[in-house]
Amino acid sequence: LNVVEPIPNEPSCWTAACHVHSQGRRVLGIIDVELPLSHVSELIVESEKQMAVALLLGLAALLLLAVFLTWRLVVRPMNALAAASERVATGDLTARVPVPTSTEIARTAKSFNVMVERLAKARRELEDWSHTLEERVELKTEELSEAHDRMLVVEKMAALGKLAAVVAHEINNPLAGIATYAKLIRKKFERL
Repeated sequence: LNVVEPIPNEPSCWTAACHVHSQGRRVLGIIDVELPLSHVSELIVESEKQMAVALLLGLAALLLLAVFLTWRLVVRPMNALAAASERVATGDLTARVPVPTSTEIARTAKSFNVMVERLAKARRELEDWSHTLEERVELKTEELSEAHDRMLVVEKMAALGKLAAVVAHEINNPLAGIATYAKLIRKKFERL
């Protein structure tokens, strides 16, 4: 780092008896200071390496966490819901879905269980009144279809929303640390 600073010829210089400079001369000399920055460059390179390693480790941990949370909170409950749906599709109306913690999927599982209970009740009613109530059967079938469609839409949106919130939160934490570290480095350079 080189710093060059001119020494101006001020009135106190050209009016003093000890100086031989005339008033017309504007610069008396130049101060040239040279500071080596090799140590600072080495520190920056080392810091960049450490940040890259930390970032990679953080991203790997974030990816593992996202995969685990997705499997635990979405895939596993969805597999149980799909298995129960398949049983219901084959006519087994005793199928129930275990209700996990209070999440959107839990609400969906509860809705599925209620839907299956109502479907079982509707089947009993249909068997009792099969010859005289064809219009009622069509109405119940439409209601169940709409409820099932709404359940699928809500379930997909809830899973995507939760996953997006988790990922955004986990990405924000390392980025805040990197930004803080970058500000500290900038302040160190400004002091130099």
